Amino acid sequence: MDHHCPWINNCVGFANRKFFILTLTYVVMVISLMLIAECKVFGDIVVGIFSSKKHHHSHYVNILILIQYLTLIIAFCLFVNFYRFHLVLCTNNTTTIEEYLQVRNGKSNKD
Repeated sequence: MDHHCPWINNCVGFANRKFFILTLTYVVMVISLMLIAECKVFGDIVVGIFSSKKHHHSHYVNILILIQYLTLIIAFCLFVNFYRFHLVLCTNNTTTIEEYLQVRNGKSNKD
C-alpha cells in the first residue's frame, strides 16, 4: 500500500496505481477542455467590462461565469502539479511514503 486517498476513498498502491494515474489524466483533460470551451465566453465578458459593449447576460451571470472560470484555472494549476508529482513518482518507481521519507531525511530525488 502507498497511501489512503480520501478523494477516491480507496488505498493507492502498486496494484491500482495505473487507475489512479488514469483518473488524474482524465481530470486534467476535462478541466483543460472546459477551459478551452469557455475561453471565448470569458474573453467576451472581459472585453465587455472594459468597453461599453452590451451583453446578453446580466451582471450577476457575468460575475458567476468569471468566478467559475477563475476557479477552473486554479483547479487546473493544482491538478497539473499533483499529476506531475505522481508521474515523477512513477518514473522513479517510488511511492508517496518513500518520497516523504526521503524528503524528511534530506535525500530527495526531485528533478
